[in-house]
Amino acid sequence: RTLRLAAPPRTIELRAPMTLPAQFARGWWRARSRAEGGLTPAQEAALGPIEARWRDVPIDAQRLGHYRSACAHTDDGALPAAWIETLFLGPMTAVVLAEAFPFSPLGLIHTAQRIALQRPVRPAERLDAVARLAAVRETTRGFELEIALELHAAGGERPWTGQATLLTRNAATRARTRTDGAREADPSLSSDDGWHTEVIAAAADLGRRYAQASGDWNPHHLWPATARLVGYRQPIAHGMWTLGRTLAVLEPRLAPPWTAEAEFKRPVYLPGQVAMRWREGNGAIRFEVRHAATGEPHLLGVARPS
Repeated sequence: RTLRLAAPPRTIELRAPMTLPAQFARGWWRARSRAEGGLTPAQEAALGPIEARWRDVPIDAQRLGHYRSACAHTDDGALPAAWIETLFLGPMTAVVLAEAFPFSPLGLIHTAQRIALQRPVRPAERLDAVARLAAVRETTRGFELEIALELHAAGGERPWTGQATLLTRNAATRARTRTDGAREADPSLSSDDGWHTEVIAAAADLGRRYAQASGDWNPHHLWPATARLVGYRQPIAHGMWTLGRTLAVLEPRLAPPWTAEAEFKRPVYLPGQVAMRWREGNGAIRFEVRHAATGEPHLLGVARPS
């Protein structure tokens, strides 16, 4: 069921992203009065678009260097397509911490990502980043939220757009132990026929290295002790690292304009090993990242001309 966003739009102009301590403090405060995976009738009636805009986004050369190192991305003079998504961390945070956002900002799970690159984006360009709550859907697992992302260049051009899908789980889903890994595995993708495979070691410090590149210092990515505080047995890699590491291999094979869509299936526990695989056919590149030993899927996706 897709809910109506009938309330008047709310617009937030960012002068700079909120500091990390302020983010955690406001997130904790908002979580006290908002539920995961649930809406009251009054909250549903008050749903409306929430937009946050950050003008003249600075391109941090040091963070970009950290990204290229963490994702093994070569420097071709353009911004890596998946790294551009990190420029929206401030606007996305502003959306989910807004007074009008009806869900708890804690426990939001990034389940899917879409990236559309129209042309290479250069570090010296003047860029604005816009994030918008664009859709809310009620599902059997809770509520899915679509955050539309738009990178605006000079003259209103949009060389990069994206969509992040977030899940806020209902009580039944949070309480259920997931045992469906085998059912999620796609036998056709498990075949070796036509697949190129690269086994990648995900080091224990990968979460901290990617946080330096992205600005996402959520505790479940950092150290064993901080991961256990939020319910993980050990740190997990950022989902966007998994996608970014994959696109580092695929981008030289993709001529803009192109679109990539990916679903995040299972977390990558650190340290660990994953098998990144891809194959071309029917004008598209199918890609996947799986556990190197068990074959369980971490990421499944496709990239194609757009």
